[in-house]
This record gives sequence, C-alpha cells and structure tokens, in this order.
Amino acid sequence: MRIRSRSGCYRPGMRWTGAILSLAIGLLASVGVALGSTPTGPSDCHAKGVHSVLLSFASAFNRGDSEELDGIFAQKPDFQWYTTDGRIGKAAKQRDTLIPYFSRRHLKGERLGVASFRFTGNSRHWGNFEMTMRRSVPSRRGGDWVRVPGKGAAVCAAGSSRLIVMSFGNAPGR
Repeated sequence: MRIRSRSGCYRPGMRWTGAILSLAIGLLASVGVALGSTPTGPSDCHAKGVHSVLLSFASAFNRGDSEELDGIFAQKPDFQWYTTDGRIGKAAKQRDTLIPYFSRRHLKGERLGVASFRFTGNSRHWGNFEMTMRRSVPSRRGGDWVRVPGKGAAVCAAGSSRLIVMSFGNAPGR
C-alpha cells in the first residue's frame, strides 16, 4: 500500500462511478459551509495520523468492535455523514445510527480494507483524503473483494484524528 502525498497523481484508469459518489463529491464541495460551527483554529491533521485512523476504522469494522468504531468517528456537531450503499440522504447524517449500521453490516459478513490512501491537505479545520477501499459483501459478487473509490475528512487535535466525513462507492452487483 502506498500513501500518496498532495503532489501524488491518480492511477491511470481510476474512475468515480455511481450516484452515491457523485452526491458525496458535491457534499464535500459544500463542507466548508456545513462545518462553519466546528472547531476553531487551524487543522492539526497530517497524512500519517489520518491514514492511521482510516486503517483503524477498517480493522475495528472487521472485528465488529463497536466501542472502537464509536471512538473513531467524531460526535455531533463535528460528525457530518457516512455514505455508501444503503446509507444515503438523511440517514447518512445521523450519528446515532452509525454504530448500529456498522454492526448490521458486520453481521452480514461485510469486510473492509484500505487499498490506497492519499492525504489531500488541510482545509479550514479538517484534513481531507481520498482512498480506495477493498470491500467484500457476501450478497454481492459472491463475496469477492472489489475496490471502490471514496473520500473523507477528519478533525485532528493534539495527535488525535476523528473521522467526520466518509463516503465510498457501492460494491458492484452480482
């Protein structure tokens, strides 16, 4: 796995697909307005810390560790949304349903991995990133691992990173 810096480039052939990613990109463009009431002062996010919290997310998700997952994602008002198939619109913005959603997905056998990560820099009070997730969903394609692109943001302070936005694509159909 390679961590690409802000000056890194996209891999040839990488395409953003699906309505969810289009929606997420539009939402990320407006995140500056949505997060106007979040922490004051500059972001303390760095590629290594944000990458680490993303890896922790995938690991905790795969273990079904609800307590750790709850600590990985920021609480309201910092938390903004988590979108993927089955979690869009108003549901994506509900922090109180996030951990039960992860538990249901884990029980259905979904597993995640981080295939690539690119820190795209700090903006206002958060650190932005792009990633490609490895995703296995038993009800889709027989549980084969697929790669799905996504984006996210974290709030960081005193060496701690918490996810506030995460969105990645659907696992392709059967």
